[in-house]
Parts: sequence; structure tokens; C-alpha cells
Amino acid sequence: MSSTSTPPRSRAEHLRIAVLGDVAHLNVQRWCEGLAQAGADVHVLSLAAADVTTYAVHPLPVRRLGKLNYLAAIPAARTILDKVRPDVVAAYYVTGYGTIAAWAGFHPLVQMTSGSDILLAPRRPAMRRLVRYNLARAQLVTAWAPHMARAAGSLGVPSSRLFVLARGIPIALFAGQRCPQPSIDRPARLICTRSFAPIYRVEMLIRAAAELRRTGVAFTLTLAGTGPREPHVRALVRDLALSSVIRFPGFVSNDELPQLLAQHDVYVSMAESDGVSASLLEAMAVGLLPVVTDNEANRVWITSNHNGLLAEASSPSSVAAVIQRGIADVDVRARAWHVNPPLVREQADSIRNAGRYINRFRLLVEAYGHRA
Repeated sequence: MSSTSTPPRSRAEHLRIAVLGDVAHLNVQRWCEGLAQAGADVHVLSLAAADVTTYAVHPLPVRRLGKLNYLAAIPAARTILDKVRPDVVAAYYVTGYGTIAAWAGFHPLVQMTSGSDILLAPRRPAMRRLVRYNLARAQLVTAWAPHMARAAGSLGVPSSRLFVLARGIPIALFAGQRCPQPSIDRPARLICTRSFAPIYRVEMLIRAAAELRRTGVAFTLTLAGTGPREPHVRALVRDLALSSVIRFPGFVSNDELPQLLAQHDVYVSMAESDGVSASLLEAMAVGLLPVVTDNEANRVWITSNHNGLLAEASSPSSVAAVIQRGIADVDVRARAWHVNPPLVREQADSIRNAGRYINRFRLLVEAYGHRA
């Protein structure tokens, strides 16, 4: 429904939110679960399928059209939205589902910037035009962090239409797990939970591990993930004779992840770019020392030499040097162990932050209704 055909709901009722997004994607699932647990009536329109119970899922038709599926799904999305009659429509990822939302014509509309859609996609001229078009048709644009808000601003979104707040992680899932207090009496246990995709530069991390091995540093490395580069990643581990110190547990479910993280000491990620990394927040929540790329996304959460280490990631040797420093510096590891869990609980609780988003959406619905 649009605001011209259906009056806004009263504040006493649950806010009904229609989310256009990939329901099979973990980040979308967690976002929608947070909204539902915070009291919203959530309906997801998705080209994908998933077995979820905390909110309603409405499938969009899938044809063998590749990226054109987004355009082909617009008529079905309009029909579903007419039946659902949401108070607000939110598109998760500005590029694909944001296009469906922009062309479906329902308002008020929220475009939710999520990372690569606002930071990397606009580097291509055609995608930049698409992103600008989709953002211009939203009454509100959200960003997980200030650097994403600045990127949206550079694409024409005025500050009055921006709302900046981290999505967060399900704190209750991680609250019962803590990694051991720092020690140098055993080999350091490193872990990376990023997928095997080019942007995450897992192969650079493996080459850094080879440097650590060559210099005599005692460690193990867990690469918990899957992805398109997995055959190349596994081949590189074999070629560098690192199979004895690097293990591949594969995909790790939400329920198993906190316990796995708590079996390690140092979290490592050399991702080129991020919105706000849930993987980083998860590692911080259980007390691991983060060693991550020095970029805007990570500087929001990490002060180097205080609660983690920031690496330039210009070469495997430079990464290895920072990791080695983190392994040896018990003081910075101890500060991370003490400081990071309460920091994440306070600023990145997905349910608490979902409640803040719901409150902002209510204001949007009321303001849009007053203008109509």
C-alpha cells in the first residue's frame, strides 16, 4: 500500500515492515530477526528461499534471467505489497532489491546501504547511475557507519534523509562464550571467518602465514568459510606446505560460531572494504584480539594498539609483521579481552539497535503521512 491509499497505523500497533532482500543471506536474516524480536511485524519479499519462523516470507518469481530477475520481479512485488499493506518498505542492498523497491513505487521507502552496494558498485559508471536513481527515490537512507553515510552523501543524499546506526549482532548468542585470557605459553590460535571471495584477500593471509612459519612463529590458523575462491585457497595451502597448521572447518552455523571463536586467540581479516563487519564484531564479542585492515570501517571499532591492531595489508610480509606483533604483545591482547565484549554489547546489540531503527521508521511513517 502507499500512504495515499492506506492511513498510517497508530503508535499502539506493531509497525509493519516489508523488507525486500535475499532471505537466504545471513545478514538479512539477522536484520529481520532483530526487527521481529524488537516488536515489528516483518514481511520479507525475496527471490531466494529460507526456512525461517520469526517473520513471514513472500517468494518473488525467479526466471532464468540473471540480474534481470530484479526487474522481472517488480510486478509481483507490487501485488504482494498491495496485500501485505506495510507501513514502510525497506530495501536491503541498494543495487538489486533496491531497484525493485524504487520501481515498485511504494512509500515511505527506506534504502538500506550495506557495504559494497554503496562503496564499490558506484565505481562503475552504469552502477553509479543506478544507485543514485534508487537512493533518490527513498524518503530515508540508512548506513551502518559514518563512512557509508559519507558515500551516500556523495551520491546526492542530503544529511536530513540519512540515519546512521550499526545493524549489530545477536549479542545473546555470544554472551556465554569468552576466549581464554591471553597467554604466550602456547601456539597462538588465529581464525578468519570471512568467505573465500576476492574482496576478503584470504590468499594474502595464507601467504602471511607462510611468512610466520618461515620466521619460526608458533601458530595455527582456522579458515572458517566457503566461497568461489575455495579451490584456489586450498591449493595455495598445499603448495606452501601449510596443511599442518591451517584447517578448514567449512561453513559454521550461527549456533556453533561463538564456541568456535572462543577456541582461538586472534581474529584476522584482510578485507579490502567493509560496511560494518559482523565477523569483526562477533570476534570482539568473545574477546579475541582483532588484527584487521586499516580502513574506515574498522577504525570505527578498533583503535590500533589499544583494543586491536590495524594493518596496511600492502603485502604478505607486512601483514605477517602485524600479526606477529599482536601474538607477542600480551598487553594489547589483554586490553582487547577486557574492552571489546562490553563495547560490542553497548553499541552493537542487534535487538537493541533494531528497536532504534523501528523508532526512526515510525517517525518516518508519521512525517510522510503528514505530508501526504
